Amino acid sequence: MLGIVVFLLAADQFLFTGMLSRPLAACTLIGAACGNLQAGLMAGGAIEMLLAGADESIRILDRRNYVFASAAAVILTATAGLDAQAAAGFAPVLIAAGTGLNHQLSIVNISLLPSARNAAETRNEKKLAVTHFLPLLIAAAVSAVIAVLMQNAVSANAENIVLMAEKYEWVYKALCMAGSLMPCVGFAVLLRNLSVKDMKGAFWAGAAAGSMITAAISPAAALVICAGAAFGAAAYDYHQAVKDETPMKTQKGGGQKWW
Repeated sequence: MLGIVVFLLAADQFLFTGMLSRPLAACTLIGAACGNLQAGLMAGGAIEMLLAGADESIRILDRRNYVFASAAAVILTATAGLDAQAAAGFAPVLIAAGTGLNHQLSIVNISLLPSARNAAETRNEKKLAVTHFLPLLIAAAVSAVIAVLMQNAVSANAENIVLMAEKYEWVYKALCMAGSLMPCVGFAVLLRNLSVKDMKGAFWAGAAAGSMITAAISPAAALVICAGAAFGAAAYDYHQAVKDETPMKTQKGGGQKWW
């Protein structure tokens, strides 16, 4: 079950919604696969806050790196019984490790470039699709295998991991502290990006509205109302942006080619 979930999440960047691979969703699903949904939610929330406002153009923030870090954090929490904050404290290191793995897997992409170029020149759609999706499926399969091996290794050495955490308590506490500081870092980066995009007013207006609604009704109802308002604003902004785009040029008869 864990291997299947990690495979689908690693392929999410190109095949599905593109949002399932975010730590909050990924950790929750991985936690369910490991039989500990609460551990997945806790680890996912801590990692997500670190990446909430991060610039995804940075290479290290590739979506498969999210999945790699999410799987490792949840396995350490659900299987070894470590604190979710401590496991989330490993996240930057695990994301960097996932980046190294992706760089190794990029060799597959490079080896298929001549075939992809030839397929594009000859308009061979089937061959072009194979050269595009094959590296993706290989990378997703490798991620799934690593997650399963990691779970087996952690399960077999759970007691040793706990003893190691007790022996090096100062390291364990440092990781807990790093995990607890992640929300602060995430909000700081988010505020930085909002200031660049001239959205400070909208952010503080939303925070004030959320506080007032929470004071008037229950926090759960306030969360639903604020989330609905945010979704509505985002949907409106998206549709306005689509209307403003230049229409795609069509071929004779109105047909469009995806390339």
